[in-house]
Amino acid sequence: MQATVQIKHLQQVRIEIMNSKSYSEEQQHKDDFMRKMRHTLANGIISSYKELIIQNQIYNYDFKGYLIQKYKRGPLHLVCENGRLTLIRYFIENNLYDIDEICDGHTPLSLLTLYYIQTPEKCTSTETLELMFAKGANPLLFIDKKGNTLNDYCDMIKKQTGEPLNFVLQYIQDFYLKKQREQALKNAILLSMCDNQNNNNTLTNLLNIDDMKQIAEYLVGPIQYQIDQ
Repeated sequence: MQATVQIKHLQQVRIEIMNSKSYSEEQQHKDDFMRKMRHTLANGIISSYKELIIQNQIYNYDFKGYLIQKYKRGPLHLVCENGRLTLIRYFIENNLYDIDEICDGHTPLSLLTLYYIQTPEKCTSTETLELMFAKGANPLLFIDKKGNTLNDYCDMIKKQTGEPLNFVLQYIQDFYLKKQREQALKNAILLSMCDNQNNNNTLTNLLNIDDMKQIAEYLVGPIQYQIDQ
């Protein structure tokens, strides 16, 4: 009887050991995958990235969540922070990641801009920045702990070196002025409609629209409809 109990106990111990070993091997494989992915992104190795993505169709690891949790950077953030232009273009052209996602206060655009500010000798082309702007990257989302914006950073580098990132600075300033004009026009439209109680629904809808083109379409739409009738 005692021997039977001992055998069952040993069998249970063996099962626990095997399960522990299995878990260890699986975790080791996952950790190895994550390490390779981070190295690939930080070094901008597009062929390695594609291979890892193919492998991950089997394992389905949440490497993006892992990177954000451990390094406070998503995949697009990592390649932008390290100036890996080939992977940046690949990600953006294929819409693989949110271009305006904020990680630890940073957007991909802010990290790429800061990379160029820190290494101005590498800012030899605006192609990648143009692509980010064309895809709608918002330069106003980034504000550091001291309240500095990308515009402030570009102004600082302009004063320090005399060789600013003119393209980034001009785009940010144009973008900022455009937003200011749009908001001023929106405010004027809202104020002009406030006294009319029949405009309550219109006001409610306008308050939820940020883009002036959409506001214009919203306001002109009913008029055009009446003309068409």
